[in-house]
Parts: sequence; structure tokens; C-alpha cells
Amino acid sequence: MDHSIPKSIRRKLREFSTEAYERELKIHLKKLNLLFKDWEGNKISSGELNHRIYEYNQGVSKKLFAKYNTLDADVLVGFAVANGVLVEEEIPADLYPFIERSIKLSQALKEEE
Repeated sequence: MDHSIPKSIRRKLREFSTEAYERELKIHLKKLNLLFKDWEGNKISSGELNHRIYEYNQGVSKKLFAKYNTLDADVLVGFAVANGVLVEEEIPADLYPFIERSIKLSQALKEEE
């Protein structure tokens, strides 16, 4: 985290990056929950469910953990806003100068895809 960012702003950025992590995690856990329901309804086998849990742990779970534990909060919040994980209107105006660059970068990367 950039130490030139005021402490109060850094704290808010960490709070919003934690919220973004929770929201992204929830999206993926809901998908996993559907697999448990399929298993309970005998639509998939125990082995298939176990394999999908393993894939989740090795894939999405690791990626989210790495992302939210290696990138700075200002970058994470900017990316989360640009990707709709966080809604612009819920971000306090005093945070925007610190996340604008990340928002623009994320939008540019999406346009290139």
C-alpha cells in the first residue's frame, strides 16, 4: 500500500477491498452450493462433487486468495468498481482520486478482450 495515501483513506480502501472479496467469494460459493444441491438430489455422484470441490480449491479459491492478498487495496477497489463487484455510488467521493487509475486500467483491459 502506498504510504503517501492518508491513513484514513487506506483504512476505507481496506474495508472496501474486504467487501469486494466477500462479494466475489459469495458468487463462487453460490455456484458450489448448487453442486451440493445436485449431489443431494442424486444428480451428481459423491465422486463428482468431491472432484468439483477439489477444482474449486485449486482454481477459483486460490486465485481469489492470491489476488486479495497480493494487490494493494486501492488497485483492488478500482478493479472491483470497474467490474461491477462494487457499485460506484457506494464508494465515497474521497476515495475516487486513489482508485481512478485502477478503474481506467481495468476498463482498458476489458476493451482489449
